[in-house]
Amino acid sequence: NGTIIRRLSLVCCLCLGFIYFIYYSATSSRDAHGADDDVLRSGTDNGQQGKAKRNQRKFVSYTSSKWEQLWLDNVKAWTDSKQICEVLFAKEQRDYMHDFLTMLCTAQLAPPNEDWCEIDDDYKPLYYNTKDRHRFKNNYTLFFKSESPFSKQPTIALQAPTRPVVPTKEHEHLVSKFVFLDEETGSHYVEYIEPLVSHLRFPLARCLNTSIWPIPYALFRGYVLPPQEPPRGLPKTVYFDAGSSSWSEGGGGPSLKAFVNLWGRYGIDFQQIFAYEMTTERETFYKTVPEEYRDRTHYRQCAVASSVEHKDADHPFIPHEIEEFRKKANDKNNDYYVFFKLDIDSPKIEGGSIDYILDSPDLLVHEIAWEHHVRGNYLMKGPWSGPAGFDEKTLEESYHIFLKLRQRGIRAHSWV
Repeated sequence: NGTIIRRLSLVCCLCLGFIYFIYYSATSSRDAHGADDDVLRSGTDNGQQGKAKRNQRKFVSYTSSKWEQLWLDNVKAWTDSKQICEVLFAKEQRDYMHDFLTMLCTAQLAPPNEDWCEIDDDYKPLYYNTKDRHRFKNNYTLFFKSESPFSKQPTIALQAPTRPVVPTKEHEHLVSKFVFLDEETGSHYVEYIEPLVSHLRFPLARCLNTSIWPIPYALFRGYVLPPQEPPRGLPKTVYFDAGSSSWSEGGGGPSLKAFVNLWGRYGIDFQQIFAYEMTTERETFYKTVPEEYRDRTHYRQCAVASSVEHKDADHPFIPHEIEEFRKKANDKNNDYYVFFKLDIDSPKIEGGSIDYILDSPDLLVHEIAWEHHVRGNYLMKGPWSGPAGFDEKTLEESYHIFLKLRQRGIRAHSWV
């Protein structure tokens, strides 16, 4: 019996030793290699453990509104017959237009003008009579201040401060929408954008008479809709502006001041601003920049290039500048929301940037504002007859370029 017990004890010792050996080998191997595996699994850098950053703004779909789809289906016929303005005064389009103008109101006027609202574009606000929907024949009750019934009032009192325009589901017959996925929560959410209608600027531009501008309403930008809230998961914002001679002035009105102020209404603060223009000297430009924005604004007096192949030290290609900015900022997690405004009155150069963006799915540009000078826009042919000429595309082709950008998840605006 003693012999059997000793043998059993020996077997148990051997088994325990073998189990310990296996355990020790496994833990040692993990100590040697497991930390690296954890970093690879977590997607973190610099040896720090953590979860991979999930995309809170993953593009899912773009849907044209009923109004936009109506124009997509008919823009060729209405342009060929030069009937854009006439179509906008027809019953169906008037209903869309009145709903759109009412939605764009940024403040209601105080009595005795309470039927009127202000549409403040941070440049030249419009005033619209929201009660005149069914009391007109061939016009819209829409005025600049100097032409309005209350033009002689020294100030126009508002019922409340200017508010951002925030479309809702009830406006989906008017505004088009992006659907994004928040991978952190697994939920989908919507961002609205102004529809592609009329001749791709303020819909009534050059269709109504006014003494304010020689190009009636063509420079009004209150129709453009920013994101309704700061972009999810993108805590940093950068704004590239090709064609900015001044902070607060310009032949077509300012862009820097407008975008900073209008987007600021929605809580979007551009932390870095890069501006490019050929004629304005640096000292002259910086004199126009408000003190609070000087440290974050970087200006270059230069002509921009039309492609990567044509860029050099004196002629930057803006999409490449965006790529280089991300590299220098070490933006491995894609934390930057990139806004790009393009308006240098040179169709060839502008077209090169747009083509590059469409051909480069890895180039992260989230929002674009672009004035596309196409010969097919007969309403703007006179104002656009400058030395740089036109893009020979039709208005229908311009529609589809903006549509393609939007179908890539880019908030593409037809700018003024």
